[in-house]
Amino acid sequence: MFLRHPDISDADWITEACQDPEIQRWTIVPVPYRRIDAEIFIASWAGSLLVYAVVDTDTSNGLAMASIHRIIDGDAQIGYWVAPWARRRGVATWATRELVNMAAAIDGVVSASLDISIHNTASQGVAQRAGFVPGPTPDGLTVPDGDGESAATRFVRLVAPPV
Repeated sequence: MFLRHPDISDADWITEACQDPEIQRWTIVPVPYRRIDAEIFIASWAGSLLVYAVVDTDTSNGLAMASIHRIIDGDAQIGYWVAPWARRRGVATWATRELVNMAAAIDGVVSASLDISIHNTASQGVAQRAGFVPGPTPDGLTVPDGDGESAATRFVRLVAPPV
């Protein structure tokens, strides 16, 4: 696998992936999701600081999207989604670790975090496999959960500076 910034050639697979009920449940993608939504996302990165397509090295097929949404008080806030055809292959864990490594190279970043619904056990497992632990969670933290919001836990990991 490798990471690269998304471009217009990714619009079709992003559009297909975002038809998935799980991506629609746990993220803020528009529903219904159309190709124009993918094109807007690619052009704007949905306001995130850094966005990457996770791509299969052998086939060049898109597998997931991963991003550093923002950095607040030295904490790199990370997010991702995985296409249905790429799940259970370690894609999210690998991508999350890669983003932590990238965050380590950014001046002032000392930690990384993932805000995950208390109902999203798959993402909780990703966080733990990527070295995150439940950390201080802001009171009232919520994340998307279907048509509404659910309580969330903030998972954190210290970021080691590059040597």
